[in-house]
Amino acid sequence: MDKIKGENMNDKLLKTLLDKVDGTKRMIDECLKLVTDRNSFVIFGAGVGGECLYKLLKTNHLESKIIGYSDNNSLKFNKSYMDENLIIIPPDELADRLGMNIDIIIASSAYIQIKQQLIDLGYPETKIHLYNFAFMNLSYTDCNFIYEHICDFQRAYDKMSDEKSRKIFVYLLNYKITKDMVYLEKMQEYVDD
Repeated sequence: MDKIKGENMNDKLLKTLLDKVDGTKRMIDECLKLVTDRNSFVIFGAGVGGECLYKLLKTNHLESKIIGYSDNNSLKFNKSYMDENLIIIPPDELADRLGMNIDIIIASSAYIQIKQQLIDLGYPETKIHLYNFAFMNLSYTDCNFIYEHICDFQRAYDKMSDEKSRKIFVYLLNYKITKDMVYLEKMQEYVDD
C-alpha cells in the first residue's frame, strides 16, 4: 500500500478523528498552579493516582502543602501514606477534622463518583478539583503513545463492527490524549450501566 510521509493510508482515518492537543502537560501545569496558589489541600485517592501526584508535587517542592489524604478504602483509614505525617482520613470525617473550606484534589480514576460523594457531604464544587493522575506516566504522555502506535489503534478500530463501539473507542482515545472531561461525558451517552 502507498505510504504518505511514512504513514499507511489506512492510518489517516483514525487520525482525523483524534484530537491533537496533549493534555498531560496542560493538566500538570494547571495542577501545579492550583497547588501553588492554595495554602493547603487534601489528595483524595491513596493509590496510584495519589502517589503520582505526590511525586509530582515533591519534584516541584510543593509537597508541604498536602495536609492529608482521603480514600474510600476503609482498610487504609487513619494510616500514613507517602509520608509518615500524611494520614488517610475517611471521607465522612474530613469536615470534622479539617473543615469545609479545605481544597480537595481528586487523583483517582473514579473522580466522577468521588466528586458527587464530596458534594453530597456538603463540599462546594469550587473546592473540588479533578486531576486524574492514576495510571499516568509523567515522562511519556498518552498522546505520544497513541500517535506512535496509531497503526495498532487503527487496526483495532477497523475490527469494530458497530458505530457505538467506534465512538466509545474514539472518545476514550481523545480523553487519554487531551485529559478533557468532555470526552468522558460524551462517552457516557453510549455506555450501558
